[in-house]
Order: sequence, then C-alpha cells, then structure tokens
Amino acid sequence: MMTASLLPAILGFRHLDTNLSPWPQPHATNELITHGIYRRLRHPLYFSLTLLAAGWAVLRQSWPALFATAILVRILRRKAAHEGSATICL
Repeated sequence: MMTASLLPAILGFRHLDTNLSPWPQPHATNELITHGIYRRLRHPLYFSLTLLAAGWAVLRQSWPALFATAILVRILRRKAAHEGSATICL
C-alpha cells in the first residue's frame, strides 16, 4: 500500500513540471493542469501523502498515527479549499 501511494505523487510531480509551488496562490504564469493524473485526481500529491500516512499508521498499528493522519486530511482539505478547490478527491 505504501509503495503504491507514491505513484500518484510521482505522476503529479511529472505533470506539474514548472507549475509546482508550495504556496496556495499560483504564480501568474502557471496554468491549470488537466491532463495525465490530473484528469482523474485534482490533488494527486495530497492524495499520495494521505495514503502514505494511512499506510504508515496501519503498518505501525498505531492509533496516534491514525489520529495524526485524520488531522493531516483536515489540513490538506482546508489547504485545497483555500487554493480554490472544494475537495481533495479522497
């Protein structure tokens, strides 16, 4: 599960190219990516990070890690909403 969770991130990075930015506001020269994995997932990097965190929690059999994953999902959903999207497609 954890290895498979990296695939959306790898494809997401590959299709973002120079549009990748940690900031919620895109640069004026950025364009909306709608091809590749972005055709299916609006936020493949967030999705991948969520799967990785959930996989780690299950692997460790840790309730605190699962709780931290839930907090991560909430943070990423708020960040996605701030970026102009309603959901992170989970």
